[in-house]
Amino acid sequence: VGSDALGCEETELCIRATRRWPGRRFLFQPAAAAHHFVPSERTTLRYFAARCFAEGVSKARLTQTMGSRHGLASERRYVVRSLSKAVALSLGRFVALRDGWGAARAGIIVLGLTATTVGYARGRLGTRSSR
Repeated sequence: VGSDALGCEETELCIRATRRWPGRRFLFQPAAAAHHFVPSERTTLRYFAARCFAEGVSKARLTQTMGSRHGLASERRYVVRSLSKAVALSLGRFVALRDGWGAARAGIIVLGLTATTVGYARGRLGTRSSR
């Protein structure tokens, strides 16, 4: 809401629902659609990095209440499987096809992961110092 980029509401909802109704599942509905207006200021590299940082802070806060096993389970898989594959493919395009955008994509992915990790560390330090 507004300029506050903190979030993780969906993750917390899913963790709470799973705890409340063990054995139940969430289903993917491919026909579902959501239409969002994205203002131009949210299409910049600066916003992307700030949003990734805020996501890291949000995950740190979530893990304080939900535990890191639940709060970070999907993120671990995403980093290992998806992000590493995307960086490799992008760098492969750069090397094989001299696609400069391939190098740029790889760099932006690394920037996003770095910003998220720094945000997570900052969030963890912030919660420790406030105790």
